[in-house]
Amino acid sequence: VANYMAERHAAAFFALDFQASASALHWSIVSKQASFASAAMVSIGDVYEQAGRRKPTLTLLGHSMGGIVALEALRRLFNGNSTLDGRAYNFLVGSVILISSPLSEHPLLLEPRMSLQAGTAKTEAWAISPEIVAVSGGSTDPLMPTSVALLPRAAKGLSLLLPATREVYSGFSHVNLLFSRHSLHCLCKLVAAALKQQLLQAAKELQSPLAGLFQTLQLREPSISAVEGNTTLEPRVVQA
Repeated sequence: VANYMAERHAAAFFALDFQASASALHWSIVSKQASFASAAMVSIGDVYEQAGRRKPTLTLLGHSMGGIVALEALRRLFNGNSTLDGRAYNFLVGSVILISSPLSEHPLLLEPRMSLQAGTAKTEAWAISPEIVAVSGGSTDPLMPTSVALLPRAAKGLSLLLPATREVYSGFSHVNLLFSRHSLHCLCKLVAAALKQQLLQAAKELQSPLAGLFQTLQLREPSISAVEGNTTLEPRVVQA
């Protein structure tokens, strides 16, 4: 995405590569990655401040479990997590773009704490209310089904299904959407709009009339309740 955008827009990209860690298998891995990511965001702000420049408005871009890491990092950042030394940060995460991320229940996330902690991260991230757009590769992505990758109603944002997106109209596998020219063009439009604080407007413009065909898609959104001192998850069905 950075290379594709370099020819068209001026933007500074900061990438985190966790070397294919098995973050989907245990929440402790997600937690460590989120701690590192939130500290990295703070460091970016500090670098700009030390250079005498205004702290930037950040856009988080996460693929697959990287989207959950991004949401948990955002939650920790805004909650003043102790790993950040209790300092206050006045720069803003203005937008989040989630690419084929598990935003509802996923059958492969089997570790007991994963559903609870990921659900908390998502619920609190929705409350922080940056502009959020979720992108799904469609039915050709068996690792992240459409019903899992689209935003639940509680999130204040928009979902883009690539087969129903202008100038794309095609489905992609879980990894291939990061390399196809059509999907890259769409992602770069979203990032460029996010830099101007116009992410949701750009997402609306990218939605084609075909998106209406998917409005009756049912998503499963986790709700958290306490039963005799134990926290459990109760899936409930909402309309997209």
